[in-house]
Amino acid sequence: TLLRWLAGLPLVGGAEVRGEAILDGVRFSGLPTERRRIGMVFQEPLLFASMSVLENATFAMRMRLRLSKKECRQVGLKGLAQVGLCERADDGVQGLSGGEQQRVAFLRASLGEPRLLLLDEPFGALDAELRVRLQELVLDWHAHAQVPLIFVTHDREEAARLATRVVEVSGT
Repeated sequence: TLLRWLAGLPLVGGAEVRGEAILDGVRFSGLPTERRRIGMVFQEPLLFASMSVLENATFAMRMRLRLSKKECRQVGLKGLAQVGLCERADDGVQGLSGGEQQRVAFLRASLGEPRLLLLDEPFGALDAELRVRLQELVLDWHAHAQVPLIFVTHDREEAARLATRVVEVSGT
């Protein structure tokens, strides 16, 4: 609920949130969703089936930053190379493994220069080895981008590995 509210997505199940979200002096809880510059990675990658791997990876960047097609391609290929998917740039997303899809979803969220990155159980369905590799990807990106992120997980080890601060919430 918190992540959906921060991102400006519809809340489900009659949930209601009151308050304001302010980041770096900008009150973004009142901004339209498209102007918040928030990246989000869900447990399911939610890629666009009609787009190539590269088009999916650069989608937010194209929408937010209004770069030329050539600039988007250069930045997108560099990002895909960093996550080991450069050779799949022009492929459709249907043939990607779950881990490959999550790497593309992460690139889509992070290449658009978000003010805040929200991650909702993004590695929950992955095997242990791939999970650790993608955690390292997030840590490297965070160290470079210096963008706050909120990471939701039920895995205490994952929380301890990734967090600078841990908040435990019990369901009611």
